[in-house]
Amino acid sequence: MTPAENEGDSLLALFTGASRATADAAPTVETDKPPLSLYANDLAYCEAALHRLREKDGGLRFEKDANGCALTLDAPEDLRHRFAQLPPEVKPEHWRFVLTTDAARMRYAIARSRRDERTWPAEHYLWRLNPVVEWLNDRMAATFGRHEAPILAEVPGLSSAETAFVLAGLVPNRRGHPLVQEWVVVRHDANGFTQPQPFDKFLHRTGLGRQAMPNRRLPLDVAALEKLLPGAVAAAYAWFKERRNAFEDDINAKLNTALAELEELKRRKLRQLEARLAHSNLAEPLKRARYQNGQQDMESIFTEYLQWIEDAMTTENSPWVQVVAALVGNAVVSPTGSRRR
Repeated sequence: MTPAENEGDSLLALFTGASRATADAAPTVETDKPPLSLYANDLAYCEAALHRLREKDGGLRFEKDANGCALTLDAPEDLRHRFAQLPPEVKPEHWRFVLTTDAARMRYAIARSRRDERTWPAEHYLWRLNPVVEWLNDRMAATFGRHEAPILAEVPGLSSAETAFVLAGLVPNRRGHPLVQEWVVVRHDANGFTQPQPFDKFLHRTGLGRQAMPNRRLPLDVAALEKLLPGAVAAAYAWFKERRNAFEDDINAKLNTALAELEELKRRKLRQLEARLAHSNLAEPLKRARYQNGQQDMESIFTEYLQWIEDAMTTENSPWVQVVAALVGNAVVSPTGSRRR
């Protein structure tokens, strides 16, 4: 995106009907692709998440409109608490949210709020940064407890002898910000474990997200899958370790360039200080004192900035790996009736 444009500006232009010609006239660069998803759009994801919450907790009231482009949700108590941190005008009347993905409908809601001199439209645009969507993300992440992950049985594209583990890997910098963050799939068949492959390629093979999968709630032999888990994690860890090393090799050249430029900038600043003091009328002892003080200040500033660059561009040695899910071709039914998680 250009410096004058960000994601919020694009969203505002969508609702206000900004001129496409004006937008096209500005220089642009390619932006990141939208996050990979198993759902057709944000509304489909939210509808599935709300069904899951209603099935789990009960009492949640929501419905999708007849046109299939909006959800109406009566906010439960924990969602209301989240909105306590936001401006009060954002809160909908009677805590009933109308969330829409229809840009034209949202433009009309904005125009109507301006006409009625309301501070906020009666409808909310449903997209991934909407607070309701973020609340649903958190609730879905908390569906499974510590050291638990879902198991999908009878996954299309997997043979009866195949098991696949989906794993997320993250390599942070020294400041804790992710520099490498990906999902991979490690499969196990009669020949052992395969090399990890990117999650999007696995999706293409199985059709996950493109066709419905009935949940028959079969009892599964969880113990058999748990025996395979250490091998899958080890394979993913080694893969992410290689990705970290490759990233480190690539970033080191950029880091060395940045450090060299920083050192040259410091030398240039010191030369400017020397030249300025040389043309001053100060006594020599005072010139030396001024130079020493200026040099110490520069050393402090540049040392702090140097440390920031190194921390931002240096990865931690060990990747962090999390098991996202296990998938099997046919249901591995346990004789003891292990539960499906």
